[in-house]
Amino acid sequence: MNRQQTAIAKRAQIIALHDEGLSSRVIAQRLAVSRTTVQKWIHRHEETGNLLDAERRPPPRLTSRAQDEAIQQAVRDDPFTNAVSIRERLRLNQRSHPLPPGPVIYVQDRCPIHTAHAVQEWFRGREDVELLDWQSKGADLNPLENVWANMVNCWEPEMERRPEALMAHTQAQWEMFRNKPNEIRRIVASVPDRLRAVIEKEGGWTGY
Repeated sequence: MNRQQTAIAKRAQIIALHDEGLSSRVIAQRLAVSRTTVQKWIHRHEETGNLLDAERRPPPRLTSRAQDEAIQQAVRDDPFTNAVSIRERLRLNQRSHPLPPGPVIYVQDRCPIHTAHAVQEWFRGREDVELLDWQSKGADLNPLENVWANMVNCWEPEMERRPEALMAHTQAQWEMFRNKPNEIRRIVASVPDRLRAVIEKEGGWTGY
């Protein structure tokens, strides 16, 4: 068998063992693959019914046609320029993410990179953005912490030691969440219950 056929055969084994009732961890150990790989193909089979690789699509454009023309003109104007100078001159590293009209309430935890002086200074200059004060020990109120926990719990260091493997694991987990929007909605929908729980605990740890 060629490489593609071998890969599909391995995926078929994953599905067969899953249908027998084996857990993802046991399947991963038996087939010498990571648990992330097992979960990925179980989910793919449930969603699409096949075990083929997803169709590869060309990456989205990073520049517009107008920017392409401006880059070409910059090179014509100065054949000895470099990419960094062109990027700075045309401000190609600037991104715009328009916000809907009206005031915005922004939530972030108290990670040092969020509480840095430069970040706080930026918020002070934005009257349209209200920064919600966050407790130093309020991880149980943040739904995203559940997402991080899921990613860590599914990570197997003995199978994913290299940085490339860790990146693949992270991407696979994010893709899993992308394909399960109801799971994310369920986590977000728990916020009112989290708030009621912390009030009942008078600010204490809630267990979320």
